[in-house]
This record gives sequence, C-alpha cells and structure tokens, in this order.
Amino acid sequence: GNYTYTKYGNTLFLSGYLSGNTISLSEETAKGNNSANWTLQQTTTGLTGTMYVYHTGKTHTVNLNRVN
Repeated sequence: GNYTYTKYGNTLFLSGYLSGNTISLSEETAKGNNSANWTLQQTTTGLTGTMYVYHTGKTHTVNLNRVN
C-alpha cells in the first residue's frame, strides 16, 4: 500500500508490501529521494521493527501501537 506522514513539517511517502507477517516499506521525500527503509512485524498491539535512515546510516527501533 501507499501511505504519507508528516515529520518535522515535511510530507514523507511510504510504499511497500506485506509478506506473511512482515511489512516492508520504502520511505521517500517529496522530491522522490529514498530517505529510509522500514521492516516491521505485526504484533497484537500494532507493529514493531526497524527503520534504516540513509542520510545518517543509522538503524532505529520502531514501535507503532494501535490507538482506538
């Protein structure tokens, strides 16, 4: 699927796919530059995994919890 979110006033675009229990997303800037890759696993409370940020070369832990 395709998603957008705003980070520090910038709109970022996510696109990717679901394979089994893993969600793989590619993040791009409004100018079309690849800014990060996300690898997430579905859990009972949301999603958890990692995000690799290209401009820093760092990998961050990601926990996205469902909000009702």
